[in-house]
Amino acid sequence: MALNVFEHRYEIRSSTAIFCYYLLSLVTGSITARTLSELPSGPSSTTTATTLYHVYLGLTLIGFTIEAWPRGKTQVQQKSKASSYEKANIFSRFLFHYLQHLITDGYKRPLQPTDVQGMMPPRVKTQFSYTRISYKWDQHVAKRIAKGKKPFLFGLVLKSFGFQQWAYVVFLRILASGLAFVAPQLMSTLLDFISSFDTDSPQPAALGIILAFGMFFSTITSSIIDGQFNQRIVVMGMEAQTALVSMIYRKALKLSPVARKTETPGEINNHMSVDCERWNQAFPQLPFCFSIPLEIGIATWLLYRQLGWTAFGGLATFVLITPLQVWFGRVVSKAKDEKLTAMASSCSMDNRIRLINEVLSGIKIVKLYGWESSFHDKIAVFRTLELAILCKIGFLFSAINILFTSMSFVMILVSFSLYATVGGPGFAPGEINSQTIFVSITLFGLVSRPIGAISYHMGDIIGLYVSSRRIQNYLLAEELSEDQIDKSEELPRDPTVAPIEIQDATFAWDKEYQVDSVSGEENASKSSGISSADATLKNITLTVNGGILTAIVGRVGQGKTSLFGAMIGDMYKWRGYIRMSGRMAYVPQQAWIINATLQDN
Repeated sequence: MALNVFEHRYEIRSSTAIFCYYLLSLVTGSITARTLSELPSGPSSTTTATTLYHVYLGLTLIGFTIEAWPRGKTQVQQKSKASSYEKANIFSRFLFHYLQHLITDGYKRPLQPTDVQGMMPPRVKTQFSYTRISYKWDQHVAKRIAKGKKPFLFGLVLKSFGFQQWAYVVFLRILASGLAFVAPQLMSTLLDFISSFDTDSPQPAALGIILAFGMFFSTITSSIIDGQFNQRIVVMGMEAQTALVSMIYRKALKLSPVARKTETPGEINNHMSVDCERWNQAFPQLPFCFSIPLEIGIATWLLYRQLGWTAFGGLATFVLITPLQVWFGRVVSKAKDEKLTAMASSCSMDNRIRLINEVLSGIKIVKLYGWESSFHDKIAVFRTLELAILCKIGFLFSAINILFTSMSFVMILVSFSLYATVGGPGFAPGEINSQTIFVSITLFGLVSRPIGAISYHMGDIIGLYVSSRRIQNYLLAEELSEDQIDKSEELPRDPTVAPIEIQDATFAWDKEYQVDSVSGEENASKSSGISSADATLKNITLTVNGGILTAIVGRVGQGKTSLFGAMIGDMYKWRGYIRMSGRMAYVPQQAWIINATLQDN
């Protein structure tokens, strides 16, 4: 009780250890109290001890109620800026009760952005996941390159969550899968209990009540654990997705001119919208690699106990249909490849996005010349092709769902047919009763789910691996060296020192080539992929003093934009010196639109 008081005074949430202690004490205390009530009456000392034990059990119940009671009105919680998840106790987290106020508000009125502000845990925020995974990626790349090996993004992201998180989610997945088989076994025992009333020695009614409550609580517990698993694994997938999206965006700001020729805006957009989205969609499938073999093994063993060798007849039916399943998977994979091919041209640029960007950048010309319908038709061609392929993929997924929805019924039909014909001793007809039917149907439903999901999970995991390889190749693309510009965050204290200074510098959009002293031929850098290159800006010397408006004037194509590109580090510096002091803002000539209203743009 004293710990309860101090916790309410100084902590924003109840202690998980104390909460579990109260819960365990109540469960064990209830069993002990029932045992004491069944004992015959004894001396007064025994009666006094029993009474004191019931008092102790009542105080434990009061302590548990205080510990589990929401603390929204305590001063420490009202002053805290932590999220509702961080304030919730373990009971509220398991039942998602900390979201109840949001559901209540949504029932009464439409939710506003302010209703969900501050609800996310720190781990879900982009800054946390990006900082952690990006730092580990930089270290991983440096170590692998030092050893002469290629970096491995897929393994790094999985490893970044640590053994503790993976052990927790795998434990939850296995526990939820194991609890799913408790209800069928309790049902079998309950049917035995019911059939005992047809005999001369019926079982006690208390056993039936315990079995009924056992089935109920095992199902509820399995659902709660499954919900915790889904919540934790989805959060991990969101962490990976948001971190990779931020890393791709940061990489786009540092790509070299040569890398920009191959990593186009369409491809970068596909990396963010397609490849990163796979981490959010396919990441929850990874723990099933541990639970699926366990589920199949337990269900097969329990079916063998019920139907004997005829249970393998239903499993053999699924094995015979496996080639059809593989064929469906290949067709779906081919359709997805066609979709990606439709979205990309020979130069791997997203046609539709490129065309829309061209229309938006030249919308004035399009409007003045009345070309709206023409460009609309061009965009519609690409969109129609994508929609046709998406429709094809939808039909294939529908066929797969119909096939595997009916799979459990086909397995039940084959197994019961064999059991009723030759499933008994000596290949005699087997005895079919309510216990055999209900328990076997339940077990077939449990075994068909993991078997049917094997191809689905494997396809998602393979797609996740392929997407990770594409992101990895992009993150390993060439970057501009940050050492070519002497940058300083603060302005010079000496007013005579210019904030911007360029001395005898030569810049180019391609890497510097070298002249072979023997043959006299010009050889470009191997990584640039070009045979020769000419400097865009040669022997540039420029000084920009502080507090002065400076304008660079020249004709079209004389290098004004290239000079600004050199100053912000977007060009290769072949030689010379450049220094930039203070904070810098660059507004390019290209118009761009933000995801906001017309007024905000």
